[in-house]
Amino acid sequence: MPSNPDALSLIGFTLLVEKLGNFHQLSASFRKSSMGVPAQVQGLIFNSIKTGVDIEVPKMRMQLRLNQFRSAKRVGQNAKIFDTQIRDAMVVRRAVTLGLPVILVGDATEESAQDSVVSDYRKLATEIIRQGAQL
Repeated sequence: MPSNPDALSLIGFTLLVEKLGNFHQLSASFRKSSMGVPAQVQGLIFNSIKTGVDIEVPKMRMQLRLNQFRSAKRVGQNAKIFDTQIRDAMVVRRAVTLGLPVILVGDATEESAQDSVVSDYRKLATEIIRQGAQL
């Protein structure tokens, strides 16, 4: 789940987990074992990280809430805050406006740069794949 490092995202995360739990309860009578495991939050991704902003306090608050939900079995048992963080950049806002992936909106210099938003998303994809392999 993407999340900004702020109080509103903490509230949004809480509401999402509650809504997902309500959905599971309401749909339980329709579920079949062949449908697999019901959807659960498996992790949080901090995005829109501005340069020079300390996000340790919001990160600790989000980790505390994630731990509470994990103890209550309301999120995946391996749910975590992903190490990779997506920085704030103009290319992200352009991509959202255009409805395109960031990698298609960035210019050639951004795509080849080792230290760019595109590289953040590539690192994140690798981390998500590793997390999925552990499930």
